[in-house]
Amino acid sequence: MRWRDRRVSTNVEDRRGGGGVRAGGISIIGLVVAFVAWKFFGVDPQQAYQATQQVTASQQSNATAPESLTAEQKEASDFVGTVLADTEDTWTPIFKQLGKTYTPPTLVLFSGIAQSGCGTAQSAMGPFYCPADQKVYIDTEFFKDMREQMGISGEQNQTELSRQDQAGDFAQAYVVAHEVGHHVQTLLGISSQVQQARAQVSQREG
Repeated sequence: MRWRDRRVSTNVEDRRGGGGVRAGGISIIGLVVAFVAWKFFGVDPQQAYQATQQVTASQQSNATAPESLTAEQKEASDFVGTVLADTEDTWTPIFKQLGKTYTPPTLVLFSGIAQSGCGTAQSAMGPFYCPADQKVYIDTEFFKDMREQMGISGEQNQTELSRQDQAGDFAQAYVVAHEVGHHVQTLLGISSQVQQARAQVSQREG
């Protein structure tokens, strides 16, 4: 799969290497602010703490890509950015034919754990799309694990390695395109229709 030297989407948010938000973690600064707000201004400490957490999450989501990324991590970012650009170039004219405007999702790259509009994103969950914030979440370690499961390593001869490497690229591209497909379903209202149909089936079975 030839993906290098092609357009890379700007709708990629890289949270790797930035010490992202940890699920269930307690921010000391947030607790201090909450205490001061309660002690001196009579503000509900829980509301004050939640407000500081929202600001922190917003700052982290708007942060630029960290400079501490390895060459392999940067390559993964370029790859998903290129695939995301392809989905944008594909869906934009299709939506135009339907008389609609395509709004591309943001693809979030994270390492280990991150916060999403649908709750905590963890590596074990695999790639997923969150309709609440219209973002795709991917831990690029997932791609590394997937390649290892496919048997792609430096042990093969160059011809075999090149063939398997291309297969790995296609598999990774499919993952990105699949999650973007969920975004398209959300934009077209298909996801909500499916949920309604499932609810009706559950009611009939109940």
